[in-house]
Amino acid sequence: MYQVNIVTPKGGEASLYHWGNTPEELKKISESNSFLDKTSNTLKPNEIIASEYVAVFYLGGHGQYFDVI
Repeated sequence: MYQVNIVTPKGGEASLYHWGNTPEELKKISESNSFLDKTSNTLKPNEIIASEYVAVFYLGGHGQYFDVI
């Protein structure tokens, strides 16, 4: 099992958007304490040590181009 960290440019609370018709499985995840904690307390880029990670995943959508500016 892998641990997942969420990083945003300024850290802190992440911007989340309404997902419309969300499948029940994803709804359970988005309402879980772990998800809420990770998205409310994101890390700043300078808090990451790249050598401690095995992968990076960039989410799709327009947010990565407009919300991080």
